[in-house]
Amino acid sequence: MRIWDVTQSQEAQTLSTFGIYSLAFSPDSKHLASGGDAINVWDVGSGSLLRRLTNAVSYDLKANFSPDGQIFVSVGYRGNIHFWDANNWSYVGETPGPTPAGTPSERPSAIAQELSPDGRTLAVTWRDKSVRLYDLATRKERLSLPGITNNIVTLTFTPDSQTLITGGPRLRFWRVADGQELASYNRSSLRVLVSPDGRFLAQANAKYEVQLLDLATMTQRFTFLAHKDEIYGLAFSMDSKTLATASWDGTVRLWHVASGLQLMTLKGSFGLNWSVAFSPDGNKLAFSSGTEGPPGGEITLLRASSE
Repeated sequence: MRIWDVTQSQEAQTLSTFGIYSLAFSPDSKHLASGGDAINVWDVGSGSLLRRLTNAVSYDLKANFSPDGQIFVSVGYRGNIHFWDANNWSYVGETPGPTPAGTPSERPSAIAQELSPDGRTLAVTWRDKSVRLYDLATRKERLSLPGITNNIVTLTFTPDSQTLITGGPRLRFWRVADGQELASYNRSSLRVLVSPDGRFLAQANAKYEVQLLDLATMTQRFTFLAHKDEIYGLAFSMDSKTLATASWDGTVRLWHVASGLQLMTLKGSFGLNWSVAFSPDGNKLAFSSGTEGPPGGEITLLRASSE
């Protein structure tokens, strides 16, 4: 973990680890969870490793905190969903993913996961071309979205938690309550994200472009060539004024949502940037870089000025 105070440009600590594929801040911004070969939980203030969650040792783990900070969830390559009590980090249990014909060990891996803002629903897209919604309270599957024939590579909830948006060959809108498809657009997307204020939809495509759409009308506000390689991470700041993009070209870039202008370019040390996240308190930005094996990976944490 590489920690910087951007007001002094002073490096505080560096910790190398395996490639980091996902990042998630706790709602109080005190902890940062990273997923790669395992789930690591870091203390944001000191940069120290608090614990390694060994129940879910796998590759390409995606992890997230529930909005109330009570539950921690991860899904990954081995096809199970794991749950912890985030208050004391006791392991709650696991929910199996979809089971195809054959043995349970052949369960498909997860591609992406997202928790609804109201903390009730976990959406997971699997490599068997399914998107399934799970009830977070019971940890049981509630429904599977119908009519999906291609792998869905990305998904995001609207702030009211009533609509799920999935990206892949098409951009599709689904009603969370019953899984009914509400709308479909001929837009190919590798990453999608709705801004916290619900006004904008950001989508990254295979041309390394980011398109910013007005969510209410689906009209395009800006399109910009954001990077020189695949865009793997998107993050809005909590005030919805800044969009961060992380790319395999080794850079993270910040964009001004109102104008579409680029604000800043940051570089990772391990070539591939996988994930980027703003802290809920609005004072920190974290991004990860790394390889799928040695020499390892790195998390960079930037702190904004408190003045």
